[in-house]
This record gives sequence, structure tokens and C-alpha cells, in this order.
Amino acid sequence: MSNASAQLAVELSSIPYSSSVTVALGYGSDVRSLLPPGFGFLVPWREGKRMMATTFVHNKFPHRVRTIGLCCAVL
Repeated sequence: MSNASAQLAVELSSIPYSSSVTVALGYGSDVRSLLPPGFGFLVPWREGKRMMATTFVHNKFPHRVRTIGLCCAVL
């Protein structure tokens, strides 16, 4: 960024952040019966896991997963 705008680079570097990754997993419809009901789940911080949450995209936005049957986004 400093090549484009030194001032903007300084301002952006002052913003605190933590890295994160969202992973989308697709499964066949037969896996749905193995999942808990609802829109996903949260993982308590005290569990010490790197995963924070999973959202069941197929329950929240069914029009987005018609061809694969099930999609989970893991944060």
C-alpha cells in the first residue's frame, strides 16, 4: 500500500486486527441427518479450539446450495 499512498498505509497499519479464515465445506444431502438442528453452533473460547463457529448455510440460505445439498461455513 505504501507505494500507492504512504499516508493511507500509515493509517491502515494503525488498525488492530487478527487474522481469520472462513472455510466453506460442501456435502451431499445424506449428511444433513447427522447435524444438529438450527443454523449452526458456536464453540466456547474455553474449549481451546481454533474454530469459533460453524454456520449451516443450507438452513439459512437454501437457494445457495441446491446442487450440493449442504454447505457449512467454518470460522
